[in-house]
Amino acid sequence: MHSGVVLAERYRLDRQLGQGGMGEVWEGFDPQLHRPVAVKLLSSALGEEEALVRRFQQEARIAANIQHPGIAAVFDFGRHEGRLFLVMELMRGRDLAAVLAGNPDGLPVEQVVSIATQAADALQAAHAQRVVHRDIKPANLFLLDTGHVKICDFGVARLSDATTQLTAVGSTLGTPAFMPPEQWSNDNVGEHSDVYAFGCVLHALLTGGVPFTGSLPSLMGQHLTKPPPSIRTTRPDVPEALDELVGRLMAKDPADRPSSSGLDALIRRAAHPAGPVEDLPPTRIQAPAPPPEDTGRSAPTAPPPSAPAGEGAPPRQPAPADEDPATLFDRGLRLRERGDVAEAEQWYRRAAETGHTDAMFTLGLLHRDRGDAAGAEQWYRGAADSGDTDAMANLGDLLKERGDVAEAEQWYRRAAETGHTGSMAALGNLLYKRGDAAGAEQWWRRAAETGHARAMGLLGDLLDGRGDAAGAEQWYRRAAETGHVDAMAALGGLLEHRRDMAGAEHWYRLAAQAGDIDTMVTLGNLLNGRGSAAEARYWWRRASETGNARAVNSPGIPR
Repeated sequence: MHSGVVLAERYRLDRQLGQGGMGEVWEGFDPQLHRPVAVKLLSSALGEEEALVRRFQQEARIAANIQHPGIAAVFDFGRHEGRLFLVMELMRGRDLAAVLAGNPDGLPVEQVVSIATQAADALQAAHAQRVVHRDIKPANLFLLDTGHVKICDFGVARLSDATTQLTAVGSTLGTPAFMPPEQWSNDNVGEHSDVYAFGCVLHALLTGGVPFTGSLPSLMGQHLTKPPPSIRTTRPDVPEALDELVGRLMAKDPADRPSSSGLDALIRRAAHPAGPVEDLPPTRIQAPAPPPEDTGRSAPTAPPPSAPAGEGAPPRQPAPADEDPATLFDRGLRLRERGDVAEAEQWYRRAAETGHTDAMFTLGLLHRDRGDAAGAEQWYRGAADSGDTDAMANLGDLLKERGDVAEAEQWYRRAAETGHTGSMAALGNLLYKRGDAAGAEQWWRRAAETGHARAMGLLGDLLDGRGDAAGAEQWYRRAAETGHVDAMAALGGLLEHRRDMAGAEHWYRLAAQAGDIDTMVTLGNLLNGRGSAAEARYWWRRASETGNARAVNSPGIPR
């Protein structure tokens, strides 16, 4: 995209504000309401997966319905030339990651309390509507020039989760330094998960560093088993009660964490305690509320014959004669938008029992979200048998995850042959792993030619491996321009190899800003080599905080 482009015949892009793994952020203008806006353009590959488009539409509606002064407002969403976009309020200020970069020893306690109570109030409002963020971190908390705080990217994290499910089943969503134990182990993620991540953020705001550092396996082990470190070890001026509260927020067992409800008051009392934190009334996470009582329509009473056995299977009832499947499905969508997932599932199931393909597919997503692979497989299989290519792709993912590669390949191939781009890429992956590089190249190339960024990157890797640097650069560049971080790093490497240091620095910097740890080290090395030692140390330090061995051993990092 470039400045001057008008999205959906309305929103004009004026100036790019940033770029990352999920896409680009622009300052734009809405001439109808005559106001500046922020526009988040997602990676082009995401707009070509119909399953992601469906999820995007649902999550955008949910995010738009959260009305709170502490949550960045979503005004509109849409699709332009295959790219999904969100239109949000334009904010002036800095995110807390940038604030912390300028305050490596942490912020003053009173400033942290002000930030934390505002963010906690906003988090409580979202949780009251049963909306979970899933990626609370300093970069998603924005400090306005006025001193007010807003939480950003509700819904975008869920879209990233959907991307993960469709492309790499079994991987985790989130930012490792702030991820709760249940997210590492792919257990049920809920409001309590946001609370843990929020505790990690408070630790960072008070100390300037994350609670745990190390390699990815080391981070996982520490988040799963190691008690959170005391803040007062490095910041003795922090009240003991506040230190203890942060420890409670980061409890390993979700049930031992305070609820977000009333968390702002807990923070204020801990910062100015009248007594120890343990004397405060407990506010533990409560079990989900029971389904609403009958309000006049007949409640479903029996599970469908095809329902997956086991816990949580919703009841069924025959659809009223005057309600078609599309009406039932739409009712489920509206309930899901306002956070009532349990009742929404009942309506999805009733629509699915009539053969409604979208309802089957959505039930598959819901079962997958809560870790019920068997239930997800049943509903995906029903939708796939009805010709839904997204369901074929997701079914292929599940089958591959459990080791049934032969049947996974059949479903990927069926979807790919109908033009499903993600399945082309997935089929290429399977073929490459079994040694069929020619077959992999064929499908990666087909996917890449439709704009699939990951396939572009894989095709670049394949061509680079066989010595075709020009072909590799072409595909790396195309992928990098969509926001594909690995391709940015690879393109930087190719350019550095041919001594185009300015071009290499440009792409290394974009990859590092998007959070690629190894590229932070490489960028630091390049900067140090040209005499920019201070900036080099900044990137090495950021990488070393994650435990990256190359960064830890870099010059200028204290040992």
